[in-house]
Amino acid sequence: MKEDRELNVKVITLGTFDILKGEDSILQTLNKRSYKIFELLKFFITFKDQKLLSETIMQKLWPDSDLLDPKNALRTQIYRLRKMLKNMGIMQEQEHLGACRLAFENGFYVFSLNENAVLDSDEFCQLIKQGDELKHTDSQQAISYYSQALELYQGEYLSENLYSEWVLPARNRYHRLYFRTLLQQLELLKKAENYQNMIETCEDSFQIDLYEESVHVYYLEALLQLNQIKQAISHYKYITTKLYQELGVKTISSPAGNLPTNQTKSRP
Repeated sequence: MKEDRELNVKVITLGTFDILKGEDSILQTLNKRSYKIFELLKFFITFKDQKLLSETIMQKLWPDSDLLDPKNALRTQIYRLRKMLKNMGIMQEQEHLGACRLAFENGFYVFSLNENAVLDSDEFCQLIKQGDELKHTDSQQAISYYSQALELYQGEYLSENLYSEWVLPARNRYHRLYFRTLLQQLELLKKAENYQNMIETCEDSFQIDLYEESVHVYYLEALLQLNQIKQAISHYKYITTKLYQELGVKTISSPAGNLPTNQTKSRP
């Protein structure tokens, strides 16, 4: 029992889906051809702690399926999911604490994570909340919390599920939270005159989304403050051209008024 309580499981959803036990992935050795089981697991994680009807699960996960007995088909998939989680060593069973629980109660399925499991998206939100509470009273601690949150965001929520409609509300929420936090972080760093950290934060964000114009303004301003004029001009030319080619945006605001503002052609 002591070993179970010390189990360290982390579920990764911000970017590529994974489940870590300690530092090791426990999904690498599994048969990834079990597509429906993995989809079911991701679905339960997304809607953890919620009461889910069989009909709701089937409608959201497999709306185009034409099954004579969809409830029985779902029960079969859930049986397989439970077996997979048991083989992974993270399913709660009697004396085995495990990291997760999947129950059927009063006609509803409920998936939950135990205290010995961490969901990165929950941790992401908690760190942002802690940063928000301190941003006006302890900016350095707020910066620390925001940095940890931004580091957790390694990509869009369940990025592998590009065309799954049930993922979109969660994906949009975390994406919005990421950029709100990023801009708050950059503003705090600017006030602290920590321009090198501003540059590094912006460059990390470019790997997530290159087309957030306001982040480029912060980036250019930090470069100018550090007297990196050539790099600032080079980046300005690059991003204005990129924004015009991809989004039709003619130009972006030029901080300090001393960067060229006519690097892109006007649209006809």
